[in-house]
Amino acid sequence: MSAEFSAFPSGQLPTHAADFTLDPAEVAKGGAAASSYLRSIKDADARKPTEEALEIVALLMSNGVCDKSDFPWQQVRSHHAQAALSLLKQEGTPSRVESIRCQRDQNRRFQPVPTTYSTTQLQKARSSLHRVLMECRDLGFISELECDRTIHPPKTKMSRSSRLKPFNYGEMRALVATSARHESAAGARDSLLFYLLFHGALKLSELLSLAVQDLLFDQELQLLTLCTGKTTKRAPKNGKRPAKKSKSANGSAIAYERVVPLPNEALIALEDWLEVRGAEDGPLLCPTKKSGRVEQRRMTGEEVRTICQKRAVQAGVEFFTLEDLRKGALAAQESQQDAASAEQAYNGASVVPSALYGGQCEDEAALVEGRIYFPYMSAQERN
Repeated sequence: MSAEFSAFPSGQLPTHAADFTLDPAEVAKGGAAASSYLRSIKDADARKPTEEALEIVALLMSNGVCDKSDFPWQQVRSHHAQAALSLLKQEGTPSRVESIRCQRDQNRRFQPVPTTYSTTQLQKARSSLHRVLMECRDLGFISELECDRTIHPPKTKMSRSSRLKPFNYGEMRALVATSARHESAAGARDSLLFYLLFHGALKLSELLSLAVQDLLFDQELQLLTLCTGKTTKRAPKNGKRPAKKSKSANGSAIAYERVVPLPNEALIALEDWLEVRGAEDGPLLCPTKKSGRVEQRRMTGEEVRTICQKRAVQAGVEFFTLEDLRKGALAAQESQQDAASAEQAYNGASVVPSALYGGQCEDEAALVEGRIYFPYMSAQERN
């Protein structure tokens, strides 16, 4: 089996780890777990709503690429489950699933569906997903610890040493999707915050020092330049380049700028936040009140850490520190650079702009065959 994609999610490169890979062996494991679970339900009347629930979850998480029998259930992790269950609660999701079914079956006619799923359907989806994951555990496809984390995501802060794996791109997307679903000033700000932290690999001090007047955008190249506020006498690493000399209090320091290639949905998040905050000069990221009012002051480090912890719990992402996030971002950037260098050496030509700027090249649809990225970006949900 191979997955077919009409478009590659903007801003994602093949070097970013996919959430689900459709290797035949992995698909067979997922199918075996689903079949084993459904066979355990002897009552045919009870089995039918369970099959329907698993079908809906599989179609939603794969965007129609897989159904319940060929989805790699053992690859589902806590932030995937949280995102899927949250999407199921949204208004319009039944119509979206029905549209996916019609796309998969050309002979199917669009069936009238309710605006939202009922509480009973949501509970059935949750329990069916948890039971098929338990079946994956019993068959030895996932560890007991991973299964327990997915079914019972932690509600309290975990110690740093308990993190099972490095922070990855899928977790960043889960945090962004969770923030975007909260249609509020805080949601818009938090989406932008995670984009900047991951794509810019910013340190906390650099993030907090950002101001609106520090943003320089190149419309043609879709590049954002950030003046991080750091000053040094020597050119630092990590992609910074010298800017105009800016004397500090002692008259000897030189400021540096950082070029940050942001995907389209990150630029949309920036526009959304500036629409709420206002485009006047001052701190870029500001605290917000419950009423939605934006306080025109710089955020503190503790406020940023609290946001990360809150969104991690909501998205089902394993607890992370800002240093964990930055290391994951740097690792992703290094893998992109390695892939771009390899492509340049292979072709004997210049690296394509999409590899540098997060765009889309002609062959990217083929490169992602057999991969699924979930949760989907907020910009795609709007479209």
